Amino acid sequence: MDIDPHLKKTYGEILEDYCGIHGISIPAGFNTRKCHKFAIIDQSATPNKLCALTTYMVHNVTEIIAKLESEKGAREWMVIDLKRCCTVQIEVDQATKLEGLGVEKYRPSPI
Repeated sequence: MDIDPHLKKTYGEILEDYCGIHGISIPAGFNTRKCHKFAIIDQSATPNKLCALTTYMVHNVTEIIAKLESEKGAREWMVIDLKRCCTVQIEVDQATKLEGLGVEKYRPSPI
C-alpha cells in the first residue's frame, strides 16, 4: 500500500513535533529558513536548545559544531537525521543511526 506523498510531514514539522515532545527550545525566527536533513541540539543548555542552522550534508554538521564550540566552549550535542527520523552519530563523513525519534513521519489521513 502506497502512502500519499502529500501526507508526508516536512523536516520542519517533524523537528517541531520532536522539540515539542521533549521540551527543546526553538530559537526565534527558526521557521523563516528552510529546514534541512540534519538538525543539531545543544544538550548542555537548560532547557536543551535547537541550533539555528540545519544542513543537508554530514560534513557541514561537524563544521557547525566546531564553530559553535569555538564560540561557546565544549558542549554535548545531539544530531538528528530528519529524513530517517532518528538520532545519529557523526564520524568522518558518515552518519550512523542510533535510535528512532518516536515521531510520526506522516500526517493523519483526512479519509
